[in-house]
Amino acid sequence: MQRSFKRFEEATAVSKKQSELGYVSEPKVIGMIKFGMGLFHFGASLIPPAFQWIAKIIGFSGDRDLAMEELEFAMNSGCPKDVEASLLIVGLKKFFFEKEDEAIALLDRIKVQYSESAIMWYLYGFIARNKGDIDTALNCFEKCREFGKDIEHLLLTAHYHLGYTYFLKNEWKKSIENISIFLQKAIPKRFKPYSCYQLGFCYWMTEEKDKIAPWYRRVDEWTRSNQSYDEFAKKKTSKFLETNEFSKYDEVFISAMALFEGKLYKRALKKIEELIPILKVEKNNRDYYLLYYYLKGAIMRGLKKDDRAKEMLEKAIAQEGNCTIDALYAIPYSYCELAELEIDNNTNNNYDQAEAYLKKSENI
Repeated sequence: MQRSFKRFEEATAVSKKQSELGYVSEPKVIGMIKFGMGLFHFGASLIPPAFQWIAKIIGFSGDRDLAMEELEFAMNSGCPKDVEASLLIVGLKKFFFEKEDEAIALLDRIKVQYSESAIMWYLYGFIARNKGDIDTALNCFEKCREFGKDIEHLLLTAHYHLGYTYFLKNEWKKSIENISIFLQKAIPKRFKPYSCYQLGFCYWMTEEKDKIAPWYRRVDEWTRSNQSYDEFAKKKTSKFLETNEFSKYDEVFISAMALFEGKLYKRALKKIEELIPILKVEKNNRDYYLLYYYLKGAIMRGLKKDDRAKEMLEKAIAQEGNCTIDALYAIPYSYCELAELEIDNNTNNNYDQAEAYLKKSENI
């Protein structure tokens, strides 16, 4: 990679020299050079700040603004990499520059000419799911699977996202269909522990309980250190292997949480209210109350019922001294939700209260 980057740097220097001498370079050639440089500048920018010094030692430099400029030139040059440049720009605009409308407009433009691009449909699906448009996301991931069927990695990625998105919608059987394919065929460990946890819960909800334990015993071999989703899945699956059950509370809470993550807020609110009879029986289980208050507060925020959201989140935080470590994560989450409420409703550019909430979340 280092050698490749140096070659692109040399090509950039040559093209600059030609321009200074009055030579007119072929735009498609310059587009290819810009694409290569933009790809490297973007890729290097993804390296965590603590490790940027390593990238600099080997000759790389991360710069997203410069990457955007270079990739836009490549996109408009008509070079052979214009589509790839366009798709990278979509990712930059959506996930780093918070220009979602521009990202979608660019995807719409790409779709006219490349309607069978699996990567394009994948990006469409990812953005749609992020917005809470679950049915559109499912349709896009299905198209990604259809058009990416000859590319094994892309096909399995599509199955993973289909399984995950059906899980958000509480469609357990369709989630099983796709997650099981992903787990059986994917080689890298990434996504496997959490997907396996989801698969087991789906089997529980479809009364196929004998299939759970064999899968859950495999989570340990897939778990990567310092990966929060992996460690969460390992903790949850280990607990299941000890008790061999999801409680009635789990059934409702996990289902409601999935709906919330899918931004299906009205359905999530209706589902979480099913916990009230359980809470009346389990009055001394403060973990149950903490998780209920947190999730209901987050749902209320999603529904723009801010006063009710704040009330619920403050009730969640009040449980801190009474809950166990298993539910403690909901306390910093509640502080983060309160911080976002402050930011959403800020009218005078004073974010002191939001910062105070975030500092409290860091100290849990």
